[in-house]
Amino acid sequence: VKDSVAFGDYSVTLTATDPDGLSAKTTLALSVEEKAALILVTTGDDQAVPDGTTATGKSLDALISELGSDKLSLREAIWIANNVAGKETIAFTTLNTTFSLENAIVIDSDIAFVGNGVGNTIIQVKGKETGIKIKNAKIADVAVSPNVSFSGITFSGNLTNGDLSAA
Repeated sequence: VKDSVAFGDYSVTLTATDPDGLSAKTTLALSVEEKAALILVTTGDDQAVPDGTTATGKSLDALISELGSDKLSLREAIWIANNVAGKETIAFTTLNTTFSLENAIVIDSDIAFVGNGVGNTIIQVKGKETGIKIKNAKIADVAVSPNVSFSGITFSGNLTNGDLSAA
């Protein structure tokens, strides 16, 4: 039951005893983490979130449904991930395409990006003011950056300082 799970790090001690009473003991480290939500990018178009769309009080599933899961862009997927609690995973359907970014996308939450393999999922930045920017936040005057990871993705184009950077 999800509500009864305590997320965190634990030490688990295992003891094995044979029929003669001889025993062996070992301790293992165990980390219990909440499963990340999955958001699927289903179009290579660089679609913006429609004006007037708000995330207030809406669940992840409701936001995906509202934007249309059959044509969800990378930009829309990041907007959804930025507006729901917890860590999300953004994955790409069987699309083997290039995502051309016309304007910068800012990430301000924990997101794992999982592509279809280097050379299959390509994010192309078009210039100095485009790309993916990871926004730093301040909590009690301490700068905190979101935990963002990329796997199976190729970045191409006019990559300059700031195209994949801290905002």
